[in-house]
Amino acid sequence: MFLVPGKLIYPLLDAIDNSPLTRGIVGAHETGSAFMADGYARASRKFGVCAGISGPGTMNFVPGMAAAHADRIPMLYIAGGISSHAEGKGAFQDATPGGIFESGVVRSLVTDIVELKNKENTQAEMRRAIEGLNWMRRAQSFISIPVDVQKQDVLPGQDVARQPYAHREFNACEVPANRAALDALCDQYLFQSKRVAFLVGSRGNDAETAKLLLEVAEGFHIPVATTLSGKGAFPEQHALALGVYGFSSHSRAARAINSDELDVLVVFGSDLNQRDSMNWSRRLTGGKELFIFDDSFDSPAMGHISRQGIFSGISASFRLLA
Repeated sequence: MFLVPGKLIYPLLDAIDNSPLTRGIVGAHETGSAFMADGYARASRKFGVCAGISGPGTMNFVPGMAAAHADRIPMLYIAGGISSHAEGKGAFQDATPGGIFESGVVRSLVTDIVELKNKENTQAEMRRAIEGLNWMRRAQSFISIPVDVQKQDVLPGQDVARQPYAHREFNACEVPANRAALDALCDQYLFQSKRVAFLVGSRGNDAETAKLLLEVAEGFHIPVATTLSGKGAFPEQHALALGVYGFSSHSRAARAINSDELDVLVVFGSDLNQRDSMNWSRRLTGGKELFIFDDSFDSPAMGHISRQGIFSGISASFRLLA
């Protein structure tokens, strides 16, 4: 858990200190903590957690919240609030609706907002906040816990840490590969000496998937470009690396991906938004086939690109191709 200490989360800090399962990492600023938690989630394929005091602390989360929301990174934000009895009385750092109403400020940047007001509903509310924090649903949750509620003993049977859902680990492999589509890709293109290139986006940018991608690229001798948010998914010094395509594009990547000599471009885990598609360039589809393998097609940008969208787990797809 990435955090900046403050009086309103002292009980939480004590709990972290006494827990063998949780490690607190102190940041110099809440914005930095939010981005560190985001980076942890991207690298580990788990969800990131950051904590701070309500009011100024939560408002400093906002830049990191915006980045995680835009890239659909599973994140949990915990805000320690003023005591329940002081709400709406002009208390210092009151972030409830009687103060600056922080939940209203962050509403558009998170999927769920939970306000824990008593120990009786801890399990139900925490379940609602946590169950979407995986790489299938890619949710972001904001939890506000008054400092007096943090001090309360959890009722028997309400211990969230002991619930099965709290121990499940999700990653992209949970979405199975579309075997029929991958078999067709192999039979029609990869086994036919066609000119093929891969473009890998943010949802293909994790350590496990990167290893599988490298194995597939080397096995079929396929050049690989990444989007800006997919940067790091393929070693940039590799002979098959084309570099970044889209915003801040490398010239080699732009020439290869936009080339009419390419028979097929296979995209993995990218929304092909304005940044990743070179302003929705028609050259992405001009004179070539375009296939998009992804476990999410929620982005509105997808409607601007003529494509064959194939629902398939990214890691699972590379594992099958390898």
